[in-house]
Amino acid sequence: MFADLVPGTGSVSVSVGVSTALDAAALLAALDRYPFGCSEQITSRALPLLYVNELAAETHLTLDTALDQRIRDAIDRLLARQGSNGSFGLWSAGGNDICSTPM
Repeated sequence: MFADLVPGTGSVSVSVGVSTALDAAALLAALDRYPFGCSEQITSRALPLLYVNELAAETHLTLDTALDQRIRDAIDRLLARQGSNGSFGLWSAGGNDICSTPM
């Protein structure tokens, strides 16, 4: 499966459960690895963190002990991009830019 990849760059995620409709573990992992850091992606990565330890507890997985700090860091990054008029820039306060540059 990983034969054509650079060593150490591939991973596999397996979820087992009664329903295959939603693979929460794989979705969270994909969001956490997303390479962009614009305001929209910070929000998309942080929102599921509000529920990740609840999900982990229900499925008897290890809790994320750094979760609260990760959420605070995301909020701080977003607030730093808020302009004096209340709007949010994608990369900086009041920025007129697009979400396409890797972090």
